[in-house]
Amino acid sequence: LMGSYHLVCTNVPYLLRRKQARALSAFLDSHHPHAKNDLATAFLERCLTLCAAGGTAAIVTPQNWLSHKSYGKMREHLLKCIRWDAVAWLGPKGFQTSMWDFNVAMYLLSDVRPLDTHQFTGLDAQEARAPEAKARMLRESEAVILNQTSQLKNPDARVSVGNPDAGPLLQQLAAGYA
Repeated sequence: LMGSYHLVCTNVPYLLRRKQARALSAFLDSHHPHAKNDLATAFLERCLTLCAAGGTAAIVTPQNWLSHKSYGKMREHLLKCIRWDAVAWLGPKGFQTSMWDFNVAMYLLSDVRPLDTHQFTGLDAQEARAPEAKARMLRESEAVILNQTSQLKNPDARVSVGNPDAGPLLQQLAAGYA
């Protein structure tokens, strides 16, 4: 796997940091410091390095890295340096096996620096409860067009199917107790 590829397509392995062997944790610390909390996100970064200039990675991973605070630097880097072509939020039970009860998403990311005006496709099939219904939603739902640069305006550069320019953030309207 030393070459460069025009298309890297995979369902990456999932293994949270707390279940990783010491050697794997150490490797991820040194090679994927912003993606080390899950083997899946480290694989996402690795797949992007396997892409030739302009190549695309089509990947299925848990969707937690799109919003979890610990992946903020990774998201910020990817939003600034990698062109996002599409994200399909599948949610739980995205596939026909029992092990897929957690929230997953599919991504198309290309090794091209995005323009400030670049837009990508967002599809949301999280509400459907069975793989067949999710597939139907992906085929029949109207895609949301998301501005990639606008995603950086979200807190911690969280990636959301919603439009961050649609209104004020809750933190601007309300105060919470610490």
